[in-house]
Amino acid sequence: GMGSKYSALFSGVRRFLIMNKHDPRNTPVIVIGAGGTGRYIAQCVDRTKKFCCAGFLDDDIEKRSQLYNGLAVLGGTDTWRELDDDYLFINSLYGEKAMQRYGSLIRRLSIPDERWATIIDPDATVFSTVKIGRGSFVGPGTVVEPNAVIGSHCALLGNVYLAHDSVLGDFACCANSVSISGCVSVGEATFVGANASIRQHLKIGAGGVIGMGAVVVKPVSQGVTVAGNPAKPIKQPNNETKTAPTKPGKTP
Repeated sequence: GMGSKYSALFSGVRRFLIMNKHDPRNTPVIVIGAGGTGRYIAQCVDRTKKFCCAGFLDDDIEKRSQLYNGLAVLGGTDTWRELDDDYLFINSLYGEKAMQRYGSLIRRLSIPDERWATIIDPDATVFSTVKIGRGSFVGPGTVVEPNAVIGSHCALLGNVYLAHDSVLGDFACCANSVSISGCVSVGEATFVGANASIRQHLKIGAGGVIGMGAVVVKPVSQGVTVAGNPAKPIKQPNNETKTAPTKPGKTP
């Protein structure tokens, strides 16, 4: 019942405090999602020396019996309310087919703004005039040039290059080695796939997907999926998939 659920939550936190001899100068952070990205972000949390990872929240019940990085899944995402106010949170739920779903899950949790940690890996280079919203993650090897703006709950997973004066909307995710030129606007809940490049001064609409390795040289409308070099639409917001026309003389 409810009592056993919460006693498991607190015994997990207690185990964390004992195992890690919790340094009171480091703020404990709970990662939402115990998948591969969550476990990666958890280790980056520890690398900051300012925060320390205290475990995970995940709605997959099967994950609750396992330890990840030696840390427990303390309960489902809703159990954030049972944790003391000094625990902060970071989201790890991103995926090219589920950006809207994960974004609405995070909003629905209604975690207050001040309880979200902003995690910047010590091997990232973020210039002093950059603005970063609460709950965002900037992974190792990432460079964020002056006057760029990163919204709330964004993820720059690693080796991302975000040039000057570019703006990432809330819940946008850049997978590894994405390159975004200057003065680009990336809409809310957009997923930019690994090794994609976006030319300067372009606008990418909200909810778009930029395929892996895409070379984006034209604006992308809201909700459209583009792929290729040069990038072309392959899926419209109404889930219509565009098939490339076959060239004469070639069998499809």
